[in-house]
Amino acid sequence: IAKLFVNKPINIEHNRSQVIGCILSSNFSKFGSNETLNESDVKSMKTPFNITLGGVIWKVVNRDLADQIEESNDPTSDNYMTISASWELGFNDFNIIVLENGEKNIIHIYVYS
Repeated sequence: IAKLFVNKPINIEHNRSQVIGCILSSNFSKFGSNETLNESDVKSMKTPFNITLGGVIWKVVNRDLADQIEESNDPTSDNYMTISASWELGFNDFNIIVLENGEKNIIHIYVYS
């Protein structure tokens, strides 16, 4: 699924008419840390891991937002870590996995389509 993010647009608040950039790469990291994992590492994992994405924000499209994102990455700024992002992909078919209350790890899978 990680490869499906590459070349997808980045937009504001899921509004496809407000495209401000493009996702260029995807990779993996260990859940709870920034330790990089390879695709071969995650194929056999039974615990959660992160999909990490890299991309560009076109400053020429929305200079204010680009400046805010840059400032939110500066530890000396009052706006440090004030911007977050979410990533979604749309599919025609899907399966839903339901976990017991408070669980994070998939032990039993109940699939609903």
